Amino acid sequence: MIEFSPKPLVSIVIPCYNHEKYVQKCIVSVMEQDYENIELIIIDDGSKDGSVSKIEELVEECEGRFVRFEFRARPNKGLCATLNEAIEWCKGEFYSAIASDDMMLPGKTSLQVQYFQKHPECDAVFGGMYIIDDNGKVVKTRKGFNGFVSFKDLFLMKRSLATPTQMIRLKKLTSAGLYPQGLYIEDWYMWLRISHAGSIISSLDTPLIYYRRHESNMSGKVDVMSAARKIIIADYKDHSLYRKAQAACQLSEAIDLQSSSQKKSLYAFMRVLRLNPFALFEKRSFNYIIKILYLPIKSKLFVR
Repeated sequence: MIEFSPKPLVSIVIPCYNHEKYVQKCIVSVMEQDYENIELIIIDDGSKDGSVSKIEELVEECEGRFVRFEFRARPNKGLCATLNEAIEWCKGEFYSAIASDDMMLPGKTSLQVQYFQKHPECDAVFGGMYIIDDNGKVVKTRKGFNGFVSFKDLFLMKRSLATPTQMIRLKKLTSAGLYPQGLYIEDWYMWLRISHAGSIISSLDTPLIYYRRHESNMSGKVDVMSAARKIIIADYKDHSLYRKAQAACQLSEAIDLQSSSQKKSLYAFMRVLRLNPFALFEKRSFNYIIKILYLPIKSKLFVR
């Protein structure tokens, strides 16, 4: 008879801040995972709405569902401090964090654990996601891709990873150090840290989560995001690819500005070419140019 070893413990973390409308759906999506050996850690980061009450309504169910359940509500410290605090609590072999307004698909955890078991050399695995609106309606599918992701891919933004789909070996995460206090785009910061240190990152093309897009998402704050990118890549200013990474960050800013100010967007794109003229021939630049040409045509079509 073949003896199977126990399934590894997976630590799932939910940082919550002012998501009373969504947090229960997020928690339930973790409860409905078809993988049993899970510990759930929830930290409310000083919510000013009814998030804590909504979480407390599910405490008894969580204690019955998970092998370990921890919930803490305390004054606001910011996302990075909240993640650092949660990581210190984690005891699993694998770590997965999800925002309190997103939801996991039922097979997410089991699929990723199976991948790790088949690919023991892998240290982190991501996937695709369904993008939903404020009411939970799917508005877009962001497919992942099958394959490995290198530091170069991430540094030059040739590949992006869907952060809510993450599952990482906890020891690789902790060896990378804590998240810097108050840092934005903390996910990209960490993926660069672990890949630069030699961790192998992989991706699946399968959608694993529902990602909720609404006005409060950090991805909508162009100035904050642009400044954060520059801070993060400054850690690698001695790297041979640093100038190209600067250009890649500038291109992201140009793309982010397209919808709000074409003039500012074009100025940003000119800075891209000054830093790296060959960026003109990259796929992201091509897509940028197509869109910048299309927007004026689109606006004229809808003028009455």
